[in-house]
Amino acid sequence: MIYHYDSPLFCAEPVVDALETCPLAVCQELFLSETARHADVVLPAALAEYGQVAPVFGGISHQWLDREGALAWPCPNAGHPRTAKLCMYRFATADGLARLAARPNLPPGEGPDGDYPLILVTGRRRAHYNAP
Repeated sequence: MIYHYDSPLFCAEPVVDALETCPLAVCQELFLSETARHADVVLPAALAEYGQVAPVFGGISHQWLDREGALAWPCPNAGHPRTAKLCMYRFATADGLARLAARPNLPPGEGPDGDYPLILVTGRRRAHYNAP
């Protein structure tokens, strides 16, 4: 099993039991999260790549996190003062309102089989971006 990022659901007892029965559990994570502690192999997620793809993360580095600890985003460059709250009274839309849309839950397009026995889990839930 290969999974990507942390979720408190992954730390539920049935999930931990399932991870422990997997012959090989691989996780990609920015930090050694509770979920990553149950993996056989932890692949590092690259903060520099995040900053190139999403400029709001451009100022985040492992050196800064090691020195200062957690930070709030957006953080577009190393000199940025760190934003305490992304949106306090308005969202970044013309009328200040959030755009929310419910989507139906769909099953996976395909499952594991003899030729492709691995599952890549990329979903996020309550621990989105490792935030409490």
